[in-house]
Amino acid sequence: MTLSGALIALSGLGLDIQGSRDGSAIDLGTVALKDWTVKGQEPEAGEFPDGLQAVTLILTPAIAASDEPVQSAGEDKPQWLFECSDEKYGLGDLEETFHSLDEVWASANYEEFLECSVEATNPDSYKPTKAEKKVIAIVNEHFDGREEDHYAYANALEECAVPRGPKNSAEWAGGVQKFLEAAVLVCPDAKHAKEMTAWARGEKFDDGTYVVGKTIPAGAYQVQLGKGSNGLHDCYWSRTNATGDIIANNFIDFAPQSPVVQVYAGEGFVSEGCGIWAKVG
Repeated sequence: MTLSGALIALSGLGLDIQGSRDGSAIDLGTVALKDWTVKGQEPEAGEFPDGLQAVTLILTPAIAASDEPVQSAGEDKPQWLFECSDEKYGLGDLEETFHSLDEVWASANYEEFLECSVEATNPDSYKPTKAEKKVIAIVNEHFDGREEDHYAYANALEECAVPRGPKNSAEWAGGVQKFLEAAVLVCPDAKHAKEMTAWARGEKFDDGTYVVGKTIPAGAYQVQLGKGSNGLHDCYWSRTNATGDIIANNFIDFAPQSPVVQVYAGEGFVSEGCGIWAKVG
């Protein structure tokens, strides 16, 4: 929704209308309305309790016409169909259909979605903009081949729709996911944009074999234990030099907390059964 449209809709309620982006307050009395769109509001529409005095509009920068996202309606633009479910392959009890990322993110069931599949409803009419072509090029480079443009862009939209990871996307497991750079270009304001950026840069990774300075950056890494975890079990890691000799390694039968491992450029790093590592220094 446009900012001007939201202000008109709320104008008769006698509320103090405030603005916010990334947790920072925005003075609505000084902004150009055409420069902002409304991503959401707090409290949500229809949830105005007695005694409410203020509504906060969650804002995002408006996109220039030349870079308008392809999910926007238009004669030469396809609409996108998002089919979201609480299980993979749409086999869950919860299934919903949307036509934009904003609709997905605004769903009351958003936190329950495990994945969203995306397809163009009219792929023959898709003519990507310059910005969209950059996204498509990154996706195609990752998959080592050229998909049709609408399929490649839909792949980025799927990553934008809901937070993902090795548990609900095989594409994330066992490697650094450069293609997530494409998704971040499409949805830099997504709640999980920072998470996608970390995976794209190799600052987060799953079990596998890596070259430090090439597939992951040098630095200190630690296994991320999940909420309620009772420690780390059956984890093996090793650092090797350029010819494969072991510099350091460890097999952890059990540890109440996960180790921190420092790796340096030119080394190899292997993780088996440890789970997700994250850069901590």
